[in-house]
Amino acid sequence: MKPHQIETIISQIFCIQNTNQFNDLALKIFHLQYQNVKIYRDYCDVVVKNPQKINTINEIPFLPIQFFKSNRVIWDNLPIEKAKVFKSSGTTATGRSQHFVYDLHLYEQSFSICFEQFYGKIEDIIIIALLPSY
Repeated sequence: MKPHQIETIISQIFCIQNTNQFNDLALKIFHLQYQNVKIYRDYCDVVVKNPQKINTINEIPFLPIQFFKSNRVIWDNLPIEKAKVFKSSGTTATGRSQHFVYDLHLYEQSFSICFEQFYGKIEDIIIIALLPSY
């Protein structure tokens, strides 16, 4: 898939109007991730006999959290050194999960739009949080 095709899919994410659009786009993204993320492709090949036969979002396999602790889950051919890494708090003895984010702008756009959809504009909200002593 060419970069402009990926950009088109990304732009569609923020224009979903109904369940059918969501389902269609989720299936496209599943196939993109299957083609471009080796660890996910390997996992799918073990749990799914033929990814081309996945026709609903309920059939899309989720990568177990353990994989984020033991592998770099990121698209093939993306320079790992340009990715930002978010790590879990590591509150269990099994280690910290790592979430590699290649495009911070897309990441911020995603959580900002989602937050606003469910809670309203962040400027209109006061958040009070209690954090542990670091």
